[in-house]
Parts: sequence; structure tokens; C-alpha cells
Amino acid sequence: MIDMEGAYVRGIRSVERTYGSMNATKQELIAVAIPEFGKHGYEAVGTRAIAEQAGTALSAITYHFGSKHGLYLACAKHIAERLAKALSQVDYERREPANKAEALDLCKSIVGTMCKIMTSSESEAWSLFIVREQQNPTDALGLIGEQTIDPIFATLGRCIAICRPELREDERITLAALLFGMPTVMRNGRAGLARQFGVTDLESAHYHLFEMQIETLVEKALNC
Repeated sequence: MIDMEGAYVRGIRSVERTYGSMNATKQELIAVAIPEFGKHGYEAVGTRAIAEQAGTALSAITYHFGSKHGLYLACAKHIAERLAKALSQVDYERREPANKAEALDLCKSIVGTMCKIMTSSESEAWSLFIVREQQNPTDALGLIGEQTIDPIFATLGRCIAICRPELREDERITLAALLFGMPTVMRNGRAGLARQFGVTDLESAHYHLFEMQIETLVEKALNC
């Protein structure tokens, strides 16, 4: 069984220099809180337990975030920033495809990068956080959406309009959702997929197979 909390905390600490100006205690609280909120939900998580796991006083949460809700929003902001940073290599917001070939290439780059993100250890905890928000949305989902999901959907929509000009707007949105969602099955559906493969957990060979199949599906969806 994978230690999700341990893997995530180790992951966030490995990128500490990215947040050089962030107070160490503040960063530790976020590192502990994200997997806790993701696994148990907002209502079930106590701030005292988070502070204890972070090795600090309960008052540190009030000092850094104002409240439990402030901490929750800080977690959402952190997830959005990490996801945006991971996707920045695609430079999807600045790229303006001029033709079908460029649009297809940009879509494949976005979806391929999403595949890499979904198979990274860091995405383990915050994918649960996002799934909970999708089921019971709060203002945290708006934070994540504005910084990452909405711009990605907009770019995918522009590319789909170039590749499939015959589609209506609602059809383009639906197709963008399917393209965006395919990589998430490697994270959110991992246990069920492992069962289908007859293994205890997915390995790199399985992920590689999924990435190849997803790329093929992207090409077929946009080349109709």
C-alpha cells in the first residue's frame, strides 16, 4: 500500500526552493493539510491534528491563514500553482496554432503532459482534493479552475475548433472534457485498472501503454 501522505510531503519538500520566500511552517502546514483534506474531506479534518502532524502550534494556522478555511484555500492555491508550473512547459496559453497540424500537436502536448502529471507522486494527494471539490464544489474549485482548468479547456477548445470546425460549441466543450479527462483515469482509476491487469499496482509499462493509447485516441478524435 502506497503511503500517500508520506509521498506527498516528501514531494513538496523536494521543491522547497521554488517557495524560497514562504515561511517553513506555513509550507509544512500546507504539505500536511492537502492529503488530509483529500482523504477525509474538509469537515472531517481538524486543525489541531494538522498542526500536530506539522510539528507546530495550533495558533500557527491562525497566524498564517486566518482560519481553517483560509488554510483550505491556501491548499487549493498551492495545487493550482503546482499544476500550472507542470503545464508551463507546454506554453499552451501563448501558443496560437495557425493550422490543423499545429492545433493537433498542441492538444497532444497538453494531454501528454497531463499523463505525466497524473503518474507523478505529487499528484496523488491533490488529485483526491480536486475530486472532492468536483463532487462538492466550494470557492476552492474556483481558485483551481481560474488558474489551470479554465485556461486548459479554453486552449483545447480553440484547437478543437480548428481541427473539427463542424462541431457545435457544446460538442467542442464535451470533447475538450474527454481529452482532459482521459489522463486522470491513470490516477483516479488506478486501483480498478490494477485489478483488471491482475496486479497489485500499475507499473511504468502500464502507464506507457495508456499514454500511447491516449495519444492515438486524441489523433482520432481530432482527425475525423
